[in-house]
Amino acid sequence: MSRISLILAALLAALAVSARAEPSAQITREVAVRFDDLDLSKTADAQLLLKRLHAAASQACGGRPFAQNMNPALAALLEEYRKCRNGAVAGAVASLRSPAVDRLFAMEAGAGSRLAER
Repeated sequence: MSRISLILAALLAALAVSARAEPSAQITREVAVRFDDLDLSKTADAQLLLKRLHAAASQACGGRPFAQNMNPALAALLEEYRKCRNGAVAGAVASLRSPAVDRLFAMEAGAGSRLAER
């Protein structure tokens, strides 16, 4: 069975810890992502695997923080979540050594950096 495990150094800092500017606690979580049903030489299957990796990373990183009113502490927590999720997906993609997945991930990363510039 083909699987990859996302091993995440999830920086999950409690709001109180962030507010005091103390170092974040590092928690490692592992989420298995199956891909034995996929042919990674096919673009559609590589895209599906990336979706699975993003979902697993989000789960392992504690889920996206949400609030109607953004405050500095919540903004910092959201940024930690994004770093965790993006790092986890990047690490998983690198370990796959799949040219199709690498290419799609690079396209995603390029689109994300162009949006961030706006």
